[in-house]
Amino acid sequence: MSIPKRNSKHEIEKHGVEPEFKDINPGLFSMKLNLMYIADHVQIEHKKIALLAAKQEEHQIVHAAIDLMLTLLDNPLQNRRRIAQNIEKLEQNIKTNPKHLNTLADLAVLYRTINAEDKAVALYETTNAILISNDPNDIKEKAVCVLEQGYAVLCDELSQNEFEAQHKLADSLQRMQLEKNISVGKKHDLLCQASKHTIIAQQMVYRSLNCKIKDDVCYGKKSSMMLFKKGIDHLENTAYPKEHVYIWKYYFARACNSVTLISSTNDITACELYLSVLEIYLKMIKAMPSIGHKALEDGKAAILVNLKGKDVCKVAEICQRLAKFPKCFLCGPKAVTNKEYLHIALDYLNQYICAKGQTYTQAFAIGTIHFDMGKFRTALEWHKRAFLLSDYKRAISNVRKLCLCILRLEETKSVYIEFINALTFIASKLQDLEFINTLVPNSMWNEYLGKLLRFLDFLKTCPLTTKQVEIAEYLRNVLSKRTLISVRQFRKYQYTPSTRNIEYEWRTLSFPHPVIEPASDHLDFDYDYFAIMSYENSGWIECFLQQQLSTHMLYNDRTFTACPDVINYESCSTLLETTINGINKSQKVILVLSNDFLTKEWNVLKSIITEMLQRRQVILLVILLENCDVPPEIDSEHLMCFDFTDEKNIPMEIHNLKLALLSV
Repeated sequence: MSIPKRNSKHEIEKHGVEPEFKDINPGLFSMKLNLMYIADHVQIEHKKIALLAAKQEEHQIVHAAIDLMLTLLDNPLQNRRRIAQNIEKLEQNIKTNPKHLNTLADLAVLYRTINAEDKAVALYETTNAILISNDPNDIKEKAVCVLEQGYAVLCDELSQNEFEAQHKLADSLQRMQLEKNISVGKKHDLLCQASKHTIIAQQMVYRSLNCKIKDDVCYGKKSSMMLFKKGIDHLENTAYPKEHVYIWKYYFARACNSVTLISSTNDITACELYLSVLEIYLKMIKAMPSIGHKALEDGKAAILVNLKGKDVCKVAEICQRLAKFPKCFLCGPKAVTNKEYLHIALDYLNQYICAKGQTYTQAFAIGTIHFDMGKFRTALEWHKRAFLLSDYKRAISNVRKLCLCILRLEETKSVYIEFINALTFIASKLQDLEFINTLVPNSMWNEYLGKLLRFLDFLKTCPLTTKQVEIAEYLRNVLSKRTLISVRQFRKYQYTPSTRNIEYEWRTLSFPHPVIEPASDHLDFDYDYFAIMSYENSGWIECFLQQQLSTHMLYNDRTFTACPDVINYESCSTLLETTINGINKSQKVILVLSNDFLTKEWNVLKSIITEMLQRRQVILLVILLENCDVPPEIDSEHLMCFDFTDEKNIPMEIHNLKLALLSV
């Protein structure tokens, strides 16, 4: 009685199908691995040391396969004195798991070697009964069988014998050349002929090392990998522990040179797979950084093959976990133990952004990495950029990161102003205030409670818009539920909108002419640009646009300084005066157009802007913050327009704006 054989190579090629799960041929002896043909004693010992080391380092799920590989090294045809010892060892393994297919099959081979035919036949019958069974436990055993065989292929080092032959041929050729140089007559002729044959043999071995999968041995490896994948698919459909399925996927990824797709349905790359395994080990408190390092290597290999944003972000995530090992799931610089991994992550993310542009995922990843490095200001800018690229669902998680970055900054007036401006912009984009409930993680409210209360105190001292008053009152109510401060004490936190009514009535003002200084009067300007916008949009300009222009977002990025003079919107005269001063100090002017600006401030400023274009011969950089028309007073020859009406295009438009600021 024999075990069912796999389909032949011819049959599979003819029908074009993968091996079926019923085509299992259990046992490592049946696989004809290179391990069986190592004859050199030193090589055998080295291989044993490597396998024993693997048994110490690898997961226990593959220990049974390693034991069987050690048995192969004691091939009974070569080392009969070890047969009894190996039989005893495998019998003990069968007592632990009576249905372990690979052990049953290899033990049957050893029984036949010592002519114990009855015992061998009994094992074959047990094996065949499991192979044809539909019992769930037997299906698990069949899946584990092919998975262990796949692991054996992984460890077999297919080309080891060929490399050894190549080195020995090279050594023989060198010895013959030396002997040929001192020989004469027939001996010399024979050595010449031998040298030629050795060179031909070297060429043939070299070809065998570089050929594609053609021979039966290589085909056997390919077929084993097909069964390996099929075994994983079967395990996923059973009650087999999920973490063990991931571990088998980990070994399969290694066997497939790591960039092979593991699942045809889920498009899981090896890089993602290793990260999953690392997370499983961490949750099981059996953390293995070596898996993370292997994941990093495979992620880099995947990026070299095809630069995909998905793989780049996975590599960055793996680097962050390694940088913070063993506190892999904490955030912030206190968890970081090795910053070098964070620099590696930034290199890959910047490489992708330079090559293919920005997406939410890359911007968010860079923000989290800078947060872990303690660079909260830079992290804040990247989270702002990510917010601009996010949809509603992603924006919620990004808002928390963005606000945490601001709260980590030093408590100053400018930071508080930036915070309220950021909250105002977020509220306008999300069109509700629910996000304030999750401004910081639940576990961190106590840590930031004092800062938020001081922030509310500050808001009582500065003018607020109607929307900002709503935000302040909403935050006050949220904090009142999370603190022991009584409702009566919270009554002092009262906010009213600014009484400033910015309705301008144009009237002729007497300004000395020329009010705009010609460019020839400046050898060098103090600032790169001055931004002109409406009062309603001033918070967004300060919080987002100016910060984006003043921050290094990429390795070779340029930064630009804004004129710090704040536009005074109190009256026509103050509005004109502060605007003129800002223009005269700056090389370029950015005009931010919105419907609010066109109905209010433009009536006051249009004469100044047209005069500036006449006297300075500059290109006016116009940002369309909303869908509106460019005023006809601005000549199209002096106009460079940037469309900020679509949030997803804003990062690219900011990049274009930087290029325009570079031009003289």
